[in-house]
Amino acid sequence: RLKSDYAEAESRLREALQIRRKLFGDSSAEVANTISSLVETLWEMGEYAQAEPLIREALQNRRALYGKTHPDIARSLEDLGLNYFQQGKYEEAVSFLREAVAMRRKVHGPLHPALAQAMGNLSWALFTLGKTDEAEPLARLTLSMNKQLYGDDHPETATALNNLGYVTEAQGNLAEAEKAYREALAVNRKLLGESHPNIALNLSNLAFVEYALGRRKEGIDLLRQSIEMSRRVLG
Repeated sequence: RLKSDYAEAESRLREALQIRRKLFGDSSAEVANTISSLVETLWEMGEYAQAEPLIREALQNRRALYGKTHPDIARSLEDLGLNYFQQGKYEEAVSFLREAVAMRRKVHGPLHPALAQAMGNLSWALFTLGKTDEAEPLARLTLSMNKQLYGDDHPETATALNNLGYVTEAQGNLAEAEKAYREALAVNRKLLGESHPNIALNLSNLAFVEYALGRRKEGIDLLRQSIEMSRRVLG
């Protein structure tokens, strides 16, 4: 979408927020939900600093409305963690994402799409901090959950496989990283065909692992395929 589209959406949502504040009061579910929609639009525009106080307001409202534990409180905690992550504040991101995962477990149980997503986000934040020993079991659990929830051939499963590849590669477990990247590539080919940006990324990831394993010719061939595909699909 064009930036002007998001700017118009932001303007409309801010108007709606003002109306809902007058109708329902500041500490209402309607206001909190409108704030969440506005935050998503600000994210699309890269306005993370503007989003932060709004997320905090929605979190405060939801705690006042629902008490200590509720799916919407977990959403606000996760939003705050993701907002910090996008600003490069990874320690703060991990702190809020841990809270979100714990609350998702309480309200949803051990197997739920929202828990799998929150766990994947926490794993990625920990990986970004270099805490691969903590990220790895979460990445494995996210993959297992996504397979149970969606099956083997699904975009969420492909993403979880790719993320597990990143974590195990960073740990120096190249054989396992190779396996994960190959599985992700196979799933994406089934879902997306033979030419797509995600497949180009899978090929690139696999190329560097193959090269690191001493299979230099295969690594170079895969990297060439990735570059050629990126040029075709991205221009």
